[in-house]
Amino acid sequence: MEKLIILSTLVLGLFCQTNLYAKKATADNMRNNKTTKSYNFKVSDVDGFKVDGTKLLDRCGNEFVMRGVNLAYTWFKSSAYTQLEAINKYEANAVRIVLGDGAKFAADDADSVRMMIDKCKEYGMVAIVEVHDATGSDDINDLVKAANYFADMASVLKGTEHYVIINIANEWHKSSSAANWKEGYKQAIPVIRKAGLRHCIMVDAGGYGQNASTIHTYGKEVLAADVENNILFSIHMYGTAGNTKRIASNIDGVINQDLALCIGEFGWYHSDGDVDEQQILSYCKEKNVGWLAWSWYGNGSPVEYLDVVKDPSSDPVLSSYSNISINNWKNTKTWKASGDWGKTITDAWKAEAKKANLDKCETSDNNK
Repeated sequence: MEKLIILSTLVLGLFCQTNLYAKKATADNMRNNKTTKSYNFKVSDVDGFKVDGTKLLDRCGNEFVMRGVNLAYTWFKSSAYTQLEAINKYEANAVRIVLGDGAKFAADDADSVRMMIDKCKEYGMVAIVEVHDATGSDDINDLVKAANYFADMASVLKGTEHYVIINIANEWHKSSSAANWKEGYKQAIPVIRKAGLRHCIMVDAGGYGQNASTIHTYGKEVLAADVENNILFSIHMYGTAGNTKRIASNIDGVINQDLALCIGEFGWYHSDGDVDEQQILSYCKEKNVGWLAWSWYGNGSPVEYLDVVKDPSSDPVLSSYSNISINNWKNTKTWKASGDWGKTITDAWKAEAKKANLDKCETSDNNK
């Protein structure tokens, strides 16, 4: 377990590199996107989650706005269900579940995945399943492998479209061109569809999830590559994408193109600087954008301050940090910071989280 915690910490520590690649990606985007294309997107008729412009709809056609958290299932299997029980008590409506496909982390089998997503449904929470092994890779083969992981468990996932969203790979794409990000998803998304899976697919931005310009430039082309036109884009907001100056423009650059968006991860601080979590919360509320905090429990040193709670029990202590030291990723700079991360997130759930309709739709007397 210690080894897995260290690996997860290394993954988190790489987010700050995104800023180095943003200018390069933007230049690539300008060169490769000179002609404006016209698209006519349909709304999928799947009996499950689907996007309609900027909105994510449940099976009954009601807008669903995520207010949830990330759960490190693959590294903490022994306590995952007690953690999930606690998340439910605090009234989240969605959980993003970290899985392994065997490339870096032990592969989670189909039966264990089915048990976890069914427990989420029992609690009335939407399950977002994601493969963590391809984090930070620029190799399209790694992304396709993640897609095949879900395709191979199609027999288990078919029929769960109304309570499961497939996030093919966590933060695939590091520093290659934005065009490579686009091409990767144009190859990976059909793998899911050819397996007969009609789920809403979540697609992380490039640059470890923080380079929103990949979506700004190529989001429509990626959406067009899906026969279902059922893609929910995701930006991860840490010190690069989640600082005060960039939050609104990162979000607006997606939704102003009539594309659906959520903030798939964010913290209150990170090794690339301060995160304006209050602005993330308020702007997402204003724009009806969903969010999932990173993460409930289990972040290893030196990013343990990202934990929402202090322990993995069913009745955990909420995290609160006072004047702690936070180093940048090169250990050349140290900040002092304080925050009530646990209370901030759980209070927002209680105030805003509305459960999706995961069962039969209500009908009026006239429609029975």
